[in-house]
Amino acid sequence: MLPLPLNVNPIDFYNGYNGNADNFLKCVKNEVVSYMEKHYRTKYNRLAVGHSLSASFILYSLFKEPGLFDAFFAISPNLAYDKERLVKEFESFDYQRINGQIFLYLSNANEGVDYWKSWKPAREKVYAFLENSGVSDKVYFVRKEFPDETHWSTFAPALTYGLKEYFKYEENKKVTFSEETYEVTITVRVPDKNDVVYITGNQPALGDWNPGLIKMSRESEFEREIRVKVRIPAEIKFTRGSWETEGVVKFTDGNNILIDPEKTTKFEFEITEWFDKID
Repeated sequence: MLPLPLNVNPIDFYNGYNGNADNFLKCVKNEVVSYMEKHYRTKYNRLAVGHSLSASFILYSLFKEPGLFDAFFAISPNLAYDKERLVKEFESFDYQRINGQIFLYLSNANEGVDYWKSWKPAREKVYAFLENSGVSDKVYFVRKEFPDETHWSTFAPALTYGLKEYFKYEENKKVTFSEETYEVTITVRVPDKNDVVYITGNQPALGDWNPGLIKMSRESEFEREIRVKVRIPAEIKFTRGSWETEGVVKFTDGNNILIDPEKTTKFEFEITEWFDKID
């Protein structure tokens, strides 16, 4: 989880169990992320969650690979490691390397009060820097202290709080669409041959979430299709003309369906049932 120390003997930290962060980061970037995006219907934004030394790791990843993650949940990270190595990284990093804006959530429990005394001054330096350095256009920073929790009990409440703040951040963030448009073909299989299907989504070409504006053509008894030019990010849903008749799409969780025309221009879905016909 930790990079090789630059300022102290490696054996002085965790009995030498450190120094492999760069290899692990390469694995995450080149193997884990690519596998997830190839095999799952992922969204564009990537979240990194870490606690303790894994929180230190995801912060290190910000400085080494600033485009890898879009949101960071660092719960009780060790910022004192290697004579405050990460503190110095925060202070010297070129934040213009961040494309757009990241969400950064840092929390701490009672570390530095009765144990691990070096943790408190290190984190206070990072908090002060992020709150006063003028990098808010690149870093949306949220901090939270849990003084009644220990290092081991803080994960669940800290993560819950961080996710709530992240959801508020996402709801208030204005979506920026790509300038380029992509022509896509969307096909959906319906449960009844008489179903009339409408598509709706998050941009004018998809009806701006009007559930009864854009009707799909009938390609066969059980298939409906549409060809449309969209911008990224593109999110869709299917209805029979109203939100009460929204479709339940196979292999989705009920949220907006994200389509990525940079990966493919043809998308196929299956509606298993309609909300208004569920017993």
